[in-house]
Amino acid sequence: MTQGPKDIFLIAGEASGDLHGSSFMRSLKELCPYELRFHGIGGPLMIEQGLKAIYPMERLSVVGVTEVVRQGAHIFRAYRRVKRALKEIRPSLVVFIDYPGFNLKVLKLASQMGLSTMYYITPQVWAWKKRRVHLLRRFCSAAAVILPFEEPFLKRAGVNATFVGHPLVDTVRQTMEKGEFLRSLGLDPKRPTLGLLPGSRAGELARHIPIMLETVSRIKRMGLGVQFIMPLTRLDLLKREEREAIEKRGIIALEGKTYDAMGACDCLILASGTVTLEASILGVPHIVIYRLSAITYLLGRILVKVPYVSLTNLIRGEAVVEEYIQHRATPENLAMAVERLLKDDVAKERVKEGLREVKERLGPGGASKRAARLALDLL
Repeated sequence: MTQGPKDIFLIAGEASGDLHGSSFMRSLKELCPYELRFHGIGGPLMIEQGLKAIYPMERLSVVGVTEVVRQGAHIFRAYRRVKRALKEIRPSLVVFIDYPGFNLKVLKLASQMGLSTMYYITPQVWAWKKRRVHLLRRFCSAAAVILPFEEPFLKRAGVNATFVGHPLVDTVRQTMEKGEFLRSLGLDPKRPTLGLLPGSRAGELARHIPIMLETVSRIKRMGLGVQFIMPLTRLDLLKREEREAIEKRGIIALEGKTYDAMGACDCLILASGTVTLEASILGVPHIVIYRLSAITYLLGRILVKVPYVSLTNLIRGEAVVEEYIQHRATPENLAMAVERLLKDDVAKERVKEGLREVKERLGPGGASKRAARLALDLL
């Protein structure tokens, strides 16, 4: 007898979740022998894969102090709509993709309704808010985790966790050869190239760009012949004075082709975040920086209990790349770190070897398919 259609409910609250959710849905459709119907909250990529959206994802991903009240109202409306939809649809499986502040509340709700639940890209409970582990243990039927150390950590806490690999392994790719890309920017492939990635949020740009600009000035005075590029998610995020200061120092700021830009560099200075894994997958030596407001930094020191901030170092379990956080993120320190990577071949090769091992630990690719197989076992 032919298996009837199954309803799957998914929730993603940010652009990265939409990307990973769409790949996950595509894999589900490829692997499942019967019809699947998708409902929930997601962005344009998930909708393209067939998601029947019950609430606009972009209303959940509003950021900024002035938007807190409005965001709270959207979250409250979205939660009520999700609750109603779960009661009406009674899906065979509810899949939560990252976005823990909202998703953990719905996870508890769905489990208490007797629904099968799966978390894909779990909260970073190993770093902070470890009390959230009990929510995963009590209410999550299965967890598909994307960092290798997450599986043993969660299993020790009683969570049914499986490492599926990191989805970035499938998406981080260069489309142009290094020399070809540099020539397209009017740069010399024979000269050393430093990439500057200050982050994508307004606060990150404001805190990191001045440090990076002064670092560039110092490196120029060293006479290393370095050329500079700054890949950004959006050029319009730059303030007029930032754009002028970048141009004055001969830095090429560009939008798009981020992986081609990163892969064309001899080394990178980048703000801590997912980009550290992207640099590791591309095999580009990098230096990690991050600055926060004084209060946020002090709170972080109290709440966050990990030895490194960089995912590269956390995955390897040792300092593969140098980290300069808060008061240590100075132009002097960064310029010297860049000089070491450009002039010390032994140090550079040691970093590259560490990055190769990090990439290997992220899995061979196919994370979304492994996560989809885990989901199908729950139907």
